[in-house]
Amino acid sequence: MVKALVGLVIFGFIHIIVNPLYLQLRAEDVTQPAPASQQQPLKTVAHKTVEGVVTGLSGNFMAVQYGRDETQQVCLEMAFNVDPNVKIEHKQSIKDFVMGDTVFVSYDLISEKFDDDTELKKIVATKISFVRPAQKRPDEAALVSTEEEPESLPIKGPKGE
Repeated sequence: MVKALVGLVIFGFIHIIVNPLYLQLRAEDVTQPAPASQQQPLKTVAHKTVEGVVTGLSGNFMAVQYGRDETQQVCLEMAFNVDPNVKIEHKQSIKDFVMGDTVFVSYDLISEKFDDDTELKKIVATKISFVRPAQKRPDEAALVSTEEEPESLPIKGPKGE
């Protein structure tokens, strides 16, 4: 009976000491490195500029047409989200720009490349400079003639009658 009691105490001691160590080792085995999508991407920043005509505007957005691809017969256009930190030159704010104004935009092209070969690109405007105002279009009312049409000419018969 003493042997059974000693065996039970030793079993309990081993169970109390070894079981937490086993669970800790097991938890370390389960802990794995973060998947590739959660690892830090390779980030590159390129500073670029573009000059073009404003084709779209809102309180925090500007679209600029900077050229035309003649082979595909399409206009080349870039869109910029304009946050309050963007430096604006020769105007007070983005609200002072109008469609057709020529602007010079400095921006950062931020590229983040992940291990699984996916790439995320983001364009962030850093400075917008006003170059020249939109070309004035003639007023439509000025194009309409105010002269009255002359009275209709009488229809004449065949020559000699």
